Amino acid sequence: MLKAKDRPALSAADGSIVYLLAIAASLTLQFIFSLFGVSASDPNYAAVNFVFMGCLQLGFFAVPLVCLSRRGRRLIIGFRPLKWYNYLLSVAAAGIVLGGFILLASWFEALLTVMGYTFADPLPFSGAAAITLGILVTVCMAPVFEELIFRGALLSGLIQRERVLPAVLLSGLAFSLMHINPEQTVYQLALGCAAGYLALKADSLWPAVLLHAASNGIAVVFSLMPEGEPAGSLMLQNPGLFIPLSVFFAAAAAGLIHVIGRAMAGSEKRDLKGELTRRYTGDNAEALLKFRDQTNVMGQNTHRIVYGIALGLCAAVWLFVFILRLFFI
Repeated sequence: MLKAKDRPALSAADGSIVYLLAIAASLTLQFIFSLFGVSASDPNYAAVNFVFMGCLQLGFFAVPLVCLSRRGRRLIIGFRPLKWYNYLLSVAAAGIVLGGFILLASWFEALLTVMGYTFADPLPFSGAAAITLGILVTVCMAPVFEELIFRGALLSGLIQRERVLPAVLLSGLAFSLMHINPEQTVYQLALGCAAGYLALKADSLWPAVLLHAASNGIAVVFSLMPEGEPAGSLMLQNPGLFIPLSVFFAAAAAGLIHVIGRAMAGSEKRDLKGELTRRYTGDNAEALLKFRDQTNVMGQNTHRIVYGIALGLCAAVWLFVFILRLFFI
């Protein structure tokens, strides 16, 4: 039996298969949980829903993990330790993404408002149990489990067949649609792309996990604060000011994330392409390539076909929720 470090690396097709299995598990569990929904008037409504979300995260992660273990594969991008200041940069990146893309996200929300879209009510963080469970699920569990799927499996598979920018965008789009929350689509896309780019540059999942956790932590803090006037209404009144501001802040944030990524790559002395090549063609080159070929049952485009199926499934559910909230709620 091969040692963990000598196991065949996750191929591009494997990464897309893990993504598909995770989505299938997530949608199945969501359907099951919907049959046992708790009324919003129930005093334990928030706590029960956070428990459901925790179970959903475990299922989302467990199914592909079992499949990987049975096939004897290993992730290309894992939890490799970083220099201490890169952990801080990862957390700081959350504020950059939020500050840079919140206006673009608000424009999308304003568009939905004009269309007559009914926004989902956020889960209330009220009571010690709800706050504790909410932080556990959203700040601790979700960042680790979701980043393992979308950056550890999907992105590290895509990067073997696609260029860096398309791979980052595809993993970010998959991450965004997975949440099936139309009003958050734009921000989730930006967050997913930033997490993917930093994970690739640092050759570690830690930047993605910390960025994700810090972003969710900020969202928890905002949810505990009194609601103010939606930014979209003010933006619609002053489009001449807010349109260029939105573009400027988004471009500035993207530039800063790029700078942080280059700094991480330089300080960690990582050569992304060289690392991927070494891991796939090291001492066990013949065995690795044999395992890699076994997953390409549909040819060189296996990963694209499987990715398309999974993304199409998410997009269909996303569209269903969008139409439901636009016309029937």
